[in-house]
Amino acid sequence: VTGKDGRLFRTVAGRVPVSKAYGFMEGYIQVATDISLDQKVLGWYRLLLVLMIVGGFFVCAIAESLLVEHELGSLRSIAEAASQVGATNLAYRLDLNGLPTELRELGWQFNRMLERLEITYDGLKHYADNVAHELRSPLNKMLLGSEVALRRARTVEEYQEAIESNIEECETLTKMVKGLLFVARAENAQM
Repeated sequence: VTGKDGRLFRTVAGRVPVSKAYGFMEGYIQVATDISLDQKVLGWYRLLLVLMIVGGFFVCAIAESLLVEHELGSLRSIAEAASQVGATNLAYRLDLNGLPTELRELGWQFNRMLERLEITYDGLKHYADNVAHELRSPLNKMLLGSEVALRRARTVEEYQEAIESNIEECETLTKMVKGLLFVARAENAQM
């Protein structure tokens, strides 16, 4: 109940027996308690609760943002490491000490992949060097034979012999190229 002055009251009413000189009668008792202060305290508690919920939301959002940023830092270091790897930098390895446990396995596999790539790339360089050497020999023989044949006038038989020598070297080169193509096709899973 609200009083005339705007204060709030809680009221309770009840019947009670009342003794009179001629017998018992029933009377009513009504008690009112001022609850204005209680309402103010509850209002402050409500406001405090709302502020704590809103503040807690912002604190959680900031903490989550910092946590995600920290965890993404490890992924960024792996991405940075991957961007630094190239044909001239296959010896690079990712430092596993700073990685969280969840990403350490990924980092270890990344380093193993780099080791395999380095071994394969070194093998390809060695293979390319061998192929270049093997191709150079027949080409040099053809070039030398052609230059010798053209230095002075030759008989038809001598020119024919120079051309036949070049054909033999061309056949050697053709066999090498066929062998290289066979290896390339054999390594291609689709072939």
